[in-house]
Amino acid sequence: MKRLFLAVMISGLFVCAACAPKGGAPWIFQEKQPGAALFQSAETNFKEKRYNAAFSDYEQYIAKYPAGKRVPEALLQMGIIKGQQKRYAQATAHFKQVMKNYPQTPHAGQAGVEMLAVLNEAGDFEAVIRQAADIFAYELSKAQFVRAGLTVGDAYMALNLPQEAYYAFLQAYGRVGEEDAAAKKIIPRLKAAINLLSIDKIKEELARLDGRRPSGYLMFHLGSNYVGTGNIGDAIGVFTDFLDQYPDHEMFEKAEARLAELKASGLADQVNIGCLLPLTGRYEAFGNQALHGVELALSMSSETELDPPVN
Repeated sequence: MKRLFLAVMISGLFVCAACAPKGGAPWIFQEKQPGAALFQSAETNFKEKRYNAAFSDYEQYIAKYPAGKRVPEALLQMGIIKGQQKRYAQATAHFKQVMKNYPQTPHAGQAGVEMLAVLNEAGDFEAVIRQAADIFAYELSKAQFVRAGLTVGDAYMALNLPQEAYYAFLQAYGRVGEEDAAAKKIIPRLKAAINLLSIDKIKEELARLDGRRPSGYLMFHLGSNYVGTGNIGDAIGVFTDFLDQYPDHEMFEKAEARLAELKASGLADQVNIGCLLPLTGRYEAFGNQALHGVELALSMSSETELDPPVN
């Protein structure tokens, strides 16, 4: 009877081993991960925004289990908590600790992204830009890459460097699709940066992109910039090309309306001629003579029907 009981027990152990997940020991042989309860307490407090209690739990976990598998995660969360509390220097210190001591973990890249956000919120825009290259060197997920790109672009905009901001936003934009939720965060920033680019830079980018995104936005703003500088003929040409090339673009209706306004205004046929005249000083007499000549010509043109009219 005793032998039969022992045989049944041994068979049961083999059955448990056979049913265990591949790559691990049967559950009856596994030990609970050290500090699991303490870490879970920290996570619960963090989710419920009891940040002081969460920070204390994470701190205790690291002190009791310095070699624990979740130490880098605990340090990351501690940095996030300090960021939430606007203790930016302490937050940055925790993030740097994760990146320095645990560079091969997925938490290192996340710590870098969080650090950029904290530096940006603190107004240290130069530091954001200095650190950016190191952060992008990590294998970031799409969400992490987009968030970092937006943060760097925001820092450039804060420093009044729209061209650099444009390229940062463009990198983030290249990682998402048109229907991606993240695009809704990128596009307004991208448009704001494009709106501050020079006409020459926009034309350069249009040639480089050769129709690729965001050529539509660039072309629309090129037309708008031409209007702003009084180059109405060029503006009409750009908006006409825009309507032909981007019939499904979100700016189509605005471009169509602006084109109609410009054509109706008659400004495209207007030619502006100006000259600088010395009306005071050594050459005052010559300047005033020239001015009187211009005024005489204008008065004579008003008596004659000219096409186009002289104003």
